Amino acid sequence: MISVFLDWVHIAIGRVVQASVSGAGTVSVTQPQDDPELHRYAAQALEQVVSHSGVWVAVIGVLIVAADAAYVWLRPRAEAAVAVAVLAGVGAVYCLSCAFNVRRLFRETLNLEYVRYSLGIGMVIACTMTVILGALGVTAFVMEESRPNWSKPSRSSSSASL
Repeated sequence: MISVFLDWVHIAIGRVVQASVSGAGTVSVTQPQDDPELHRYAAQALEQVVSHSGVWVAVIGVLIVAADAAYVWLRPRAEAAVAVAVLAGVGAVYCLSCAFNVRRLFRETLNLEYVRYSLGIGMVIACTMTVILGALGVTAFVMEESRPNWSKPSRSSSSASL
């Protein structure tokens, strides 16, 4: 979830302007010359075309944390593990599709031949973590399903003691 606030994309427009865009859509512009007017204009122009796609990763991250908590504290652990795996899978597909097509993070593609896009550390962290969480969810499900029946708490015995 923290990766949403880190740099997802770096943009270099020629040698004039370099910008970083976070998953939340904030833009920070750096430039070799110290021209405040150009800095303001470039930031405003980029903020208008940036989509706030990383917010969905944060929402999926919160849902994964809730499913993880359900796995730890509730009885239907296999179902919680499936929820973690599915949510992480959705997040991984979304992150990887953005990583392989960085221009997708912009509502309007900057159709300039001298614009270079590159991945930021936030995108790399988001992709890596969702893939790892998906694998952990699948592993947890397999472990829950392979437990012997005598070691699984039965739902009927817990309701009979009431």
